[in-house]
Amino acid sequence: MATGEKGNNVYEELISEEEWRDIINKKVKTSKFDLKNVSIGPLSEDQVGFMGDHLKLTASIRLQDGNQKKLQFFAKSKPMHNDAFREYVDTIKAFEKEIGFFANMLTDLNKYIIQSKEVLEGGDDGSDTCSWTCKCYLAKPDIVVLEDLFAAGYQHAAGRDPMDLDHCNLMLETMGIFHAASIIFEEKQPRTSACGEVTQIIDIYKDILFETEWVTTEGHPGNKFMKASIKGMVSMLEYLPNYGKNHENFKMIREKLPKTLEQMCEYVKPSTKYRNVICHGDLWINNVFFKYNNSKKPVKVKIVDFQLIRYNPPASEVMWFLHLVTRKDFRDANLDSFLTTYYKSFSTELRRHHLDPEQLLSWSEFKESCDYYRNAGRTAAALYFQQCMVTGDYLKTVFSHPDSMTMFQIVDKSKYMIECYNNDPVFRERNTEVVEDLIEHCILNK
Repeated sequence: MATGEKGNNVYEELISEEEWRDIINKKVKTSKFDLKNVSIGPLSEDQVGFMGDHLKLTASIRLQDGNQKKLQFFAKSKPMHNDAFREYVDTIKAFEKEIGFFANMLTDLNKYIIQSKEVLEGGDDGSDTCSWTCKCYLAKPDIVVLEDLFAAGYQHAAGRDPMDLDHCNLMLETMGIFHAASIIFEEKQPRTSACGEVTQIIDIYKDILFETEWVTTEGHPGNKFMKASIKGMVSMLEYLPNYGKNHENFKMIREKLPKTLEQMCEYVKPSTKYRNVICHGDLWINNVFFKYNNSKKPVKVKIVDFQLIRYNPPASEVMWFLHLVTRKDFRDANLDSFLTTYYKSFSTELRRHHLDPEQLLSWSEFKESCDYYRNAGRTAAALYFQQCMVTGDYLKTVFSHPDSMTMFQIVDKSKYMIECYNNDPVFRERNTEVVEDLIEHCILNK
């Protein structure tokens, strides 16, 4: 087998020739080909992902009929160039979660799904029953090889821009189908006991459905990350235009903010009141890809990056998503419509599989749970925007040195948050909005 040029490419040993052939076999659906050349390397010089290295794979083959093809794939590996980053990912076991999702859980979520007309007629390669995510060709401890969504015509929305109505509605419809898959599996899987209790997917996948970030365990990297984020937010408080250092309740706000943010550790736990499903756990703009029609309208979406999956009520994910991708006035004006769009998709998918949504998660229960988890969305936005509203160039600088990366991730974000707040108008505007919204609803008017 001919491979790419040898040198200091640390990724070349991650995939054997046999694995390359298996990947290609799954892609072209035949083992009768000659493998001419393969290559693997970084997707970009920039810091693209927070939980691993993003890679571009290519393979040149000649089929039995003489036709030659150049195939493209996307892959993620554990961090290979930053020891501190790799230690963080290894300790919270984020990569293990994604491997477990693609290697095993996705098969279960597909198990009882009735294939769509598009799949039955050969659309999407005729093999994509879970239309909400990409295909996986290889999943093992150090690397996962996936469909190249860019090559398939998908693209990211702008990283720091809020989503418009079309993007939000398409995402909510897709999330409804994704969340319904958990319930379809649990309801159709054989019962676990003589009394007929429904199988819970969390009991099958305890090894990957643990919480990675929002934990109370002292010394856990996720707990350190939360504390570093809380310090970063407290450092920004005095600059807020409405609740800053001159506000009459500033001292009280500063005292209550840490405990308010720590409530995230409760929000992420499986509910004992509402029906739980597999939630992505990290739905923001960078983790979704859209395909557009000729009128530039989004018509398909794929959800990627399953390193923070958890078992939570659907409302938890819906509220997180809406608070992470929309502005407050727009979200408030369209919230009822958004919830209706989501539930229509969710309930339609359940009915398509001959299940009654009113018995499993009724509209009234869903609305009630959304009211509860709205503060979870506010909290998530306040914590996440410290990172996802930072520019790529700034993150590249911070993550280029292990000491600064460690300080930013698990020690204290204060220095970086103050710099971004004072020098980046977009960061300042978006963070001001979400932090003041959190203060208003979760501290002052609780």
